[in-house]
Amino acid sequence: MQRTTLAMLPALRQRDGPKIALIQAADSVVALLDVLPLASGIAETIWDQQMRRFGDAALPLLAQRLRAAAAIQDQSIRSIVYEKLIANLRWRGERGAIVLQEVFATLDDYGGSLACVALGRLGAQSSVDLLWEFYQHVAGNQRETYLIGPLWGLMDLGDARLGDALADLLITERTFAELFGFLYQRGTAQAVLPLMQMLLQQPKRDRYEPLLALVGIAHRIGREALVAAIVTATPGDPGSAERMADAFLSRPADEAEAYFKEMFRGPSSADFAQSLAALASR
Repeated sequence: MQRTTLAMLPALRQRDGPKIALIQAADSVVALLDVLPLASGIAETIWDQQMRRFGDAALPLLAQRLRAAAAIQDQSIRSIVYEKLIANLRWRGERGAIVLQEVFATLDDYGGSLACVALGRLGAQSSVDLLWEFYQHVAGNQRETYLIGPLWGLMDLGDARLGDALADLLITERTFAELFGFLYQRGTAQAVLPLMQMLLQQPKRDRYEPLLALVGIAHRIGREALVAAIVTATPGDPGSAERMADAFLSRPADEAEAYFKEMFRGPSSADFAQSLAALASR
């Protein structure tokens, strides 16, 4: 991504030139951190390159700035600080994970949500309980979707409690854009009945995602577990449960995979180059 961005530097320098000059003039970690709010557009790539020059010597100062970020009154600047510093730590491997764990308690809910994603991508298994506690802290916030960060992290870390959490979100009708993809990837038998109920209640135009999430779960847990989950709703008619299970299993697993794979694949370098070229041509 950075190589592609830098290849377009001549075309974008006119727009971001003043910011780039200030970032390139920063000759210390402290000076670079002071110009962090300028790190947008092509200047973000330049800022990242400059920070890499200082290696692990930058870690204590990154931790210090993250601890102090919650006190920043300007929400926009505070968000930029969290986004850029946590992203920088995400690429520092185990040392970055250690810093994130050390400062986690000092972050606000937005910063904590971002840190959960980074810790998940870093494979920091020692942070599983930290992420779970944070999820429980933010799950009740109906105004914001900070819970998505810890859900991503818990999914990447393979936490067994995730299945229960996803089923509870369905039961309480707490839906958001990523929920059905999460269910496709990590949902358990506990989500089968809530998904079936949703299929009955939703307008036809809104049924495709919950249906494919259910199809993904069905193929992952297998026919026996699927029938056992459905029969609890039809205890007097096990034959009906078997027919419903077979109907879900009759849809190919590839259909659900094709639909949800973009959510988990992430952009390729070709995708990124194409997006940048489109922006540059405007």
